[in-house]
Amino acid sequence: MRGRKQHRGVLRRLSAVSSLLAAWLWCLPVMSQTLPVNRFELPVQSEGGLRFYLDVCQFAGEEGKTALELTYSLDLRQLLSAEAAPDSIRFDLTLQFFDTRSRLLNELQERKALKYEAAGDDNLSFIDLKRFQIAADTLQIRLQIRSIAPVREGEVRTVIMMREFAGDVSLSDLLFLSHIRRAEAHTGSLVRHGLVMVPKPSRLFPVSGEVPVYVEINRLSYDPGVPSVYALHWNVSDLAGREQWRKDYPTLPVNSANTSRVEKVPLQDLSTGVYALNLQVEDLKSQTQHTIRRYFRLYGDENDGMILPMSGKDIDKYYDQIKYIASETEKQLFKTLNPQGKQDFLLQFWKSRDPDPATPENEFMEAYFARIHYCETNFKNGINSDRGRIYLLYGPPMDIRRYASSGGYDKPVEIWTYPIEGTSEFVFVDRLGGDQYVLVHSTHPDEFSDPDWEKTLRRSE
Repeated sequence: MRGRKQHRGVLRRLSAVSSLLAAWLWCLPVMSQTLPVNRFELPVQSEGGLRFYLDVCQFAGEEGKTALELTYSLDLRQLLSAEAAPDSIRFDLTLQFFDTRSRLLNELQERKALKYEAAGDDNLSFIDLKRFQIAADTLQIRLQIRSIAPVREGEVRTVIMMREFAGDVSLSDLLFLSHIRRAEAHTGSLVRHGLVMVPKPSRLFPVSGEVPVYVEINRLSYDPGVPSVYALHWNVSDLAGREQWRKDYPTLPVNSANTSRVEKVPLQDLSTGVYALNLQVEDLKSQTQHTIRRYFRLYGDENDGMILPMSGKDIDKYYDQIKYIASETEKQLFKTLNPQGKQDFLLQFWKSRDPDPATPENEFMEAYFARIHYCETNFKNGINSDRGRIYLLYGPPMDIRRYASSGGYDKPVEIWTYPIEGTSEFVFVDRLGGDQYVLVHSTHPDEFSDPDWEKTLRRSE
């Protein structure tokens, strides 16, 4: 993998971004206890020649099942061509569910025929929603969209773990909306409670206005004869966990065991980037609570479509994170790309090293960023130190022997032992003081070797 040279404008797949953001959080010291981002806390973008977004939300269903809602948005301008008139846009949709053994459980096939004027919002996207009632389990999802003329195809393959809503108070997933309006009819896939709620599968919003979000609250303690209340706590935080906005409802009346809410989240005070929207519900009678989180993105005129922070310091940090495991070709390529290209490179770089693409997690990336977090916490100069480099490349040593300057050496010494090539040792010396250890000798065949390091150290003064 380290020798890969291929990099063409890689389509951003947000399911990969969720893993990258989760691992990136390990590098932020204030987030040392943050759990990894779960699948569909960020939406997913298709791969292939036709680009669309997929978002999946789970709600409490009937008879103990889970209501699964899949929304997708497709920019219709991709389907316009000289051969296709604007009033005859057509595409085929295939949606399949598989179990963990890749056995087909359910399949939906449709052909859509649309007019260009039927675009659902200002960016001329068609938005559709599919609902299913499914027993809780782990599912593989495949959504394919194939246009008729011109012939283009895009596909999403991903995994989702179905939630169970039985038990104490719970929240549905947060459904991000582009807008809400009063419904002229009481039926339709986008109608809820007499309102048309148009989803925003990309969860990509401009830095202005506000974002409506829909949520359902289930299994509150309810007794018609005994008044009770519950509390809601909304919060927007950045990737470092710093709170950017908060709104509390400390005493809301419980009028039924199941209810729903729409909250409008203001965006005016936020800059471009990725944010987490967090919601906590508290059943004050049963003293139980539940929390849900989902991420959304904000863009401005100069940062349209960007997912990761891309300041000069951010870019330097990303390069430092990959420089020990990237090939020379990859490192040179990264340096030549613009910020958008660097972002796409990082997504593909980590994705290509995923040992098991069938799972939601990128096990290699998560383990590597855990090592980065350890280096930044325990070593002077973090990953840019000799100890940091060795720790990133080989992991935790099997044994560490430490010698103070009074223990037979003129300077403090650490000797790390690894079960590599039989047994390999790495000798670090704090030559300048201040915990600034440098590698002076190793028995590993790929590292610097100085068999006389002890003699050199003893006569250094």
